[in-house]
Amino acid sequence: MGLEQHEASQYGTFKTEDGKEFTLRISNHNASVSNFDESGESEGVSIVISKYGNRGIRNNGTAHVSEFFYPKSAIERAEGKPLAEIIGSIQELLRTGEYTDTTGLAQVEEVNGGNLRFRDNGNNAATHPEGADNELRGVALEYNKRLGKGSYQAIEAIQDSMRSLLEVQRILEERSGQPLEDWENAYMAENAMSSHNNAEYEAWKRDNYKPLTEAVRALMESEG
Repeated sequence: MGLEQHEASQYGTFKTEDGKEFTLRISNHNASVSNFDESGESEGVSIVISKYGNRGIRNNGTAHVSEFFYPKSAIERAEGKPLAEIIGSIQELLRTGEYTDTTGLAQVEEVNGGNLRFRDNGNNAATHPEGADNELRGVALEYNKRLGKGSYQAIEAIQDSMRSLLEVQRILEERSGQPLEDWENAYMAENAMSSHNNAEYEAWKRDNYKPLTEAVRALMESEG
């Protein structure tokens, strides 16, 4: 994956499909901006998993750094598979240059502005429908209602892992009264691409997913 060890942290510099360059940091303690500056890195995302308190980024430089701090105790108490979600978010970061916390566990800080942006999942309509406008609230509530059914969960688990995307599209079609155009149909596109993406996925799993999983696991173990 290209991560290099620097004491208790691992760093790697990557370029997205559209040319954005950034540095990924995985560690058990908060970042110091000067470390990015000294390596000539102007954009950074720091992923921290720690049993200690969050002291915040040490802003002693000029690099734009976004940090996602995950308390180890929160990860251990959480339902589901938060580590797998963190890994999935890092996968998306490597592809798009944006990190989205889907666990709801991260304490997020950003310093020095810049072009790279993070998306915090804590304020989206599906998670907090009471804070959305009426139209989004209706979509979010209907989405949550459908996904809560046991029949839906069985279908997604056994037959179709993209079922939630299909349900969103169906809700949008029902509320708009119009079918989606082919170019808008992400569900169809995803299924059509699956066969073409097989080789790419295997390469990514070998070169990215496995090293990242090992890095996160080693970090958890080092935290005792």
